[in-house]
Amino acid sequence: MGNPYDWAHQKERTDWQAEIDARPVRCHCRGSCGKHAGRCRVTIRHGMTWHLGHKRAVAQGGADGPKAPWCELCNLRDGVRVREALRRAPRSSQDWG
Repeated sequence: MGNPYDWAHQKERTDWQAEIDARPVRCHCRGSCGKHAGRCRVTIRHGMTWHLGHKRAVAQGGADGPKAPWCELCNLRDGVRVREALRRAPRSSQDWG
């Protein structure tokens, strides 16, 4: 797997930041962080810390598509869950979407 924070990631962040600066965006987490059921209620506004959500491996039910803004808490908690799942599941670079 290549660097997940490469130029493309930085471009996606820049594009989303422009959108967030223009108007608030709701966190795109749909509960995979384990903090809530369903879509997160946090609205990301100009000046708030936010992250691009984690893409899922295709083998874990993920799809190839653009990343979207997540609130900081959802993203960090989801990152822990992704890391723990990767420790338990065999993977290859071909699995990532």
